[in-house]
Amino acid sequence: MQRARRVAVTAVAAALAVTGLAACQNEPGVAAYVGDTRITEDRVDAIYTEARDKLTASVERTGQEQGGQAPGPVEMPVTRRDIVTNLVGLDVLRGIAEQRNLQPAQIPVEQVAQGVGLPADTEYVRTFAEYRGYLDAFARTVTPAAPSDADLMDVYERLKAGGAQTGGDFAAFKGSIGEQDQQVLAENIGLRNALGEAAAAANARVNPRYGDAEMQLVTFRNEQGQTRPLVVLSFNAETGEPAVVDLP
Repeated sequence: MQRARRVAVTAVAAALAVTGLAACQNEPGVAAYVGDTRITEDRVDAIYTEARDKLTASVERTGQEQGGQAPGPVEMPVTRRDIVTNLVGLDVLRGIAEQRNLQPAQIPVEQVAQGVGLPADTEYVRTFAEYRGYLDAFARTVTPAAPSDADLMDVYERLKAGGAQTGGDFAAFKGSIGEQDQQVLAENIGLRNALGEAAAAANARVNPRYGDAEMQLVTFRNEQGQTRPLVVLSFNAETGEPAVVDLP
């Protein structure tokens, strides 16, 4: 297992069912809210279009340099949902940093671009790098929390669903977790708990068209090289209510 703050290739953030949500006014063209801040569909579309166009140009340029045929439509490594959750998470973390006087870590956009699979000069990469910088700064202030059996069971099920070798049943898996992995889990479960409280205080919510949202804190790669979530902040985990609700 690795720290997702270093290896995650998708941006992830907040959608929260909160008391009094029905009092919020629905506005056409709004993708998400963080308190009184509105993240519009136009902004999401602009970020997505820029990323797609610059990736297409980069792929075409590489193909020409190699003397190959013109490629077909590019396969985007991010979705509009990724963009929405990234922007929401960034707003939440900016608020935390302002309240606690935290300075974000400086994350090179080139490093993020390589992990995400988009050109470094896209707005998505820039905002994701900023998001990760704030997340790293916040993580350094958080107290680790020992994983419960429920936490470990969730990890175990995600490993199985993601195609990883778990080494047998849950009892065998639990007994095989090494000290280093225990530490990574404890750090990120503590971060998950603290982020849940902060997101609730920020009153963050996402339009239901984007589906459920979760913040990936630890990821793993399966034998096919695919990145899968391992420890996440799911916003309906404790309430049992939908993580994303209709905006009235």
